[in-house]
Amino acid sequence: MQPTYLPWAGYFEMISNVDLFIILDNVQFEKKSWQHRNRIRTSSGELLLTVPVNTVSKFSQLITEVQISRDTNFVRKHLASIRNSYSKTKYFDQLFPELEQILNSNQNFLLDLNESLIRTLCKHLEISTRIIRASDLKAEGKGTELTVAQCIEVGGSYFYAAKGSMPYVSRQLAFASNGIEVGYQSYDHPIYPQVHGNFINSLSVIDLIFNCGLDSRYYFS
Repeated sequence: MQPTYLPWAGYFEMISNVDLFIILDNVQFEKKSWQHRNRIRTSSGELLLTVPVNTVSKFSQLITEVQISRDTNFVRKHLASIRNSYSKTKYFDQLFPELEQILNSNQNFLLDLNESLIRTLCKHLEISTRIIRASDLKAEGKGTELTVAQCIEVGGSYFYAAKGSMPYVSRQLAFASNGIEVGYQSYDHPIYPQVHGNFINSLSVIDLIFNCGLDSRYYFS
């Protein structure tokens, strides 16, 4: 799965249901994607938080190559938005200091920032799944070819795929011919207690954690 910024609950549902989670960092970066943005809940509705990245003259960057732009103080803005939105939630003090520390660590690469946040959020959700980077493997190829090669390299016999990948993954014979079973995520986003009025789904998982604390794990397992 590609690394995203402050992912939604469904991302962690996938991590919690596998033995090994591979961060797909050796594929092309997509600007204006969830790879460097996500949504939180404010008193006036949803707010999109975007990490600025350097893209000038960089048309075919791999995710692992993307550098964070420091032309604007996005960290201050993101932290202020998160604080203003969630400071009155019951579990604010359990998570915010760690988010603040990571965002203030001045990491140069988007991948490093995203992975640090993903690992920290897994800890708060009590997810102990092993996480590695695709770039640390020897597997090569594109699309399904790469996925199958990764499964073979790590000795995987089951691939848990995102629901949106079903149309093309289901047509591939390479999984079955290599003894790899494919399952598809079926995740119904839960409704949980949320500040600021009517419920908004598919926000960053930090919305869930701030509102529900350790009980958050019951909403995605």
